[in-house]
Amino acid sequence: MNDLRKQKVTDQIYSIYASLVGVVLGLLFGLIVLIVANPKFALPGFVRLLTSPLTNGSTNIGAVLYYGTTFIICALSVAFAGKWGMFNIGVGGQFIVGSYMVCLIGVRLAHLPPFILVPLALICAILAGALWGAILGALRAIFGISEVVVSIMLNYIGLYTVNMLIQRTIYDSYGNRSMQVGPNAVIPRIGLDKIFPHSGVDLGIVVALILAIVIYYILNKTTFGYEIKLCGYNADAASYVGVNARKNAIMTMAIAGALPAIAGGFWYLSSAGNYMSVVDSIPAAPMTGMSASLLAVGNPIGIIFTGLFVAYITVGGSNLQVFGYVPEIVSIVTGAIIYCSAFVALIRLSIKRFHVKVIRKRKGDAEE
Repeated sequence: MNDLRKQKVTDQIYSIYASLVGVVLGLLFGLIVLIVANPKFALPGFVRLLTSPLTNGSTNIGAVLYYGTTFIICALSVAFAGKWGMFNIGVGGQFIVGSYMVCLIGVRLAHLPPFILVPLALICAILAGALWGAILGALRAIFGISEVVVSIMLNYIGLYTVNMLIQRTIYDSYGNRSMQVGPNAVIPRIGLDKIFPHSGVDLGIVVALILAIVIYYILNKTTFGYEIKLCGYNADAASYVGVNARKNAIMTMAIAGALPAIAGGFWYLSSAGNYMSVVDSIPAAPMTGMSASLLAVGNPIGIIFTGLFVAYITVGGSNLQVFGYVPEIVSIVTGAIIYCSAFVALIRLSIKRFHVKVIRKRKGDAEE
């Protein structure tokens, strides 16, 4: 038992080192992009990227927490599905269908009191996201269809279905854009607006932190979590010892699908004034959350920190236009940093192999 605990601690240390190395490599790659785009302002722009979220009082910190809410919750979805062995790149579609449900409830039932309207909207979003995720899990578990293919298809089915529905149900009377949710549907700020003024941070960040702890507890302290991880190692072996792998897969993906829907709910019920519109691409925010999950190597507690880091880089990157960088360059830099940081699994394996090689060499020298 002690050996197993030591191995688990060692693996966690490998993961932390790998994440740190991934972050450094990503930042260096981002600096190279800035140099290529505009050598004159590359260094001050890079410094601005790293420091600007801390230089505008509490407003930018509030913005980091606001974006971090979405990134953390969506990353938890990817991590949770990953424990079963499924790669949930359907977070975008699950986010969209959940967002539509909260906007529909928030617009059409705006007369309800807040203590009824907000929970009702979020519950409807959870049910929609869970259904969207369960479809993916069922197709994988029953028919063996790749969840990656199904996720991509469901993303665009969700996108274009919602595009049609919002025009028919929540567009304004002029048909120009969808209406914002009523004031009774706005998520409570719980005093965070006084600590972080002029930012959209609200109760969502607290819920995101609670969800990370809950997901960690489910995966590590419950029978259901043990069964999920057992299926992730070998679904056939799990079935052999009595685990209903198909049911487990559907339940896992239902929970994983509900999480991005919750994130979408907080995104559109926030005081930031977001509203849905007809678009041709999957929202970037939930997809960015995937990189936070990869950076944390699927650890729910680690996702809290990586989600906030990705949010920090996102807010810092938005300030690069001060040095004349066009918005496209800003997107490239922040994207490069985020996605280069996602090569953590490969970095972790390299660190582990190097460590094992060093240990073997020391043992050989000691025996001589």
